[in-house]
Amino acid sequence: MNNKQIEIIHSYSADILDKIENIIQRPVISYNGEITSKLHGDFQIALEKIKNRDYENCKIAILLRTSGGSVEGAERMVNAIRTHFDDVMFIIDEYAMSAGTMIALSGNEIMMHYNATLGPIDPQFPNEKGIYIPASAYIHKINELIEKSKNESLSQAEIIMMGNTIDIGTLSQYESAIELGILLVENWLAEYKFHNWQGKTPNQKKERAREIASSLSDFKKWHTHGRPLNINHLKSLRLKITNYTTVPKFTELDSLIREYRHTVGIGEKSIFVHSKDIII
Repeated sequence: MNNKQIEIIHSYSADILDKIENIIQRPVISYNGEITSKLHGDFQIALEKIKNRDYENCKIAILLRTSGGSVEGAERMVNAIRTHFDDVMFIIDEYAMSAGTMIALSGNEIMMHYNATLGPIDPQFPNEKGIYIPASAYIHKINELIEKSKNESLSQAEIIMMGNTIDIGTLSQYESAIELGILLVENWLAEYKFHNWQGKTPNQKKERAREIASSLSDFKKWHTHGRPLNINHLKSLRLKITNYTTVPKFTELDSLIREYRHTVGIGEKSIFVHSKDIII
């Protein structure tokens, strides 16, 4: 995409973002693409430009679309957002999976399209063939084999598999990554999402947050890392999610976001950051 094309896209799409901002009464930044451990500098710049537009403003909305990425990347992005803004709304019109789910759960408010999804938060690691597998699936299978060994019911094939696959260092790394994901989501939910939860002590908020984070990291519950979790799934965890397609004051929001996606026309292969102030 050349500079002229970028200018044309920005001219049309900034207009749409302006209309979205007027509806939700806060600045909007769009983030599209992978969540990387090396914080995308353009996202940081976009946050700073929005803050400089109105330094007293403490609110922001983030239109997020991502298939996920690294836990470390999620933590860096949330730290960057919270450095500048106290009241954060996430708008999920399509999907925010894995590390994207973690980021969304750091918001004070989550708004979703009725068909949009979040996902399980268990981390993935590449195996020897370069195929990414959920760490919790590996641990679940190892624990299953250990139980069978206690009962002396292991088959010869399973004994060989244990010998070939169990690596104490790798197992420890997987367990630590799972615990980090749970801990981050627990802390973010308790501090931000549950901030205005009346009648609950800090400990009660932490307990509830831990329960949700652990559930989202439970491979046995969701069966696959890529399981799309819609609003009903999330509400079953007692997470408050706003379906913006049913809120009268947000009547135009769905069509505006669709128009924005169509105008920008960016797939998820590259990281794309956009606000009224900047397009990269």
